[in-house]
Amino acid sequence: MIEKPTKIVPGVYMLEVPFPPGLVPPDAMGGKTLSYLVENDAGWLMVDCGFDDETSLQLVCEQISSLGISIEKIKRLLITHCHPDHFGLAGRLKAFSNLEIIIHQRDWDVVQFVVNTSRDRALYDVLEWARSLGVPPSHAEPYGQILDFGRSLYSTGFIPDIVIDTDNESLSQNLHAIVTPGHTSGHLCLYDEKRKLLFAGDHVLGGITPHIAPNFIGSDDMLSQYISSLRKVAKLDVDLVLPAHEEPFTNLDARVNQIIEHHEQRLAHVLAA
Repeated sequence: MIEKPTKIVPGVYMLEVPFPPGLVPPDAMGGKTLSYLVENDAGWLMVDCGFDDETSLQLVCEQISSLGISIEKIKRLLITHCHPDHFGLAGRLKAFSNLEIIIHQRDWDVVQFVVNTSRDRALYDVLEWARSLGVPPSHAEPYGQILDFGRSLYSTGFIPDIVIDTDNESLSQNLHAIVTPGHTSGHLCLYDEKRKLLFAGDHVLGGITPHIAPNFIGSDDMLSQYISSLRKVAKLDVDLVLPAHEEPFTNLDARVNQIIEHHEQRLAHVLAA
């Protein structure tokens, strides 16, 4: 039984959306996606929403209802990035409330690639990308299984209403979408300037280091972009970080420095080898 959503500050609530049983290891990412409701001058905005799963949908609706908020009052859904534990319920929620779905262009491109590209074509592209990085053929066999599992998780039931392709996009008077590539190429954080909150998605987590997504659609240096976007958010005036996994935390600057130091150490080990 999920308890009533946690009140962060007036007008901001944290929802817990458990992963569907048996889908991933129970200890992965705490076994849940943290979603947020944010009241602003344009109505209620939701940040992320969990896997495409009937039980997850029911739990989200129950948590929203427990606050005395009708789901029709949620006007927008910001998807921080294109992983299915963050956008899976988007189409189902839109059917209830006709909310506007917001995602970055680069991550929408990934969703379309995964959903619309044939299995053979997608596998060919992934293997060509792996070979271009020096992965030997003997190590390429598991890529097909990984691809099939990933494709099975992607929801096909939504089309975004707002596709962001610029940085610091204003969504309301005090809410700004900040482009933070690294975990994915089009990852978005939401900055609440008035409340000094950063809705961080998977960009900055309190206890673990987010993995850096390989960009097999392009050739971007994702790690370099990630470090740059870490430094970008560290400059923001933030009292509390609200991630999509684990728990909210303070001291954004210190956590950013820890993650950058971690990557510098790993790069040094690679260069030494």
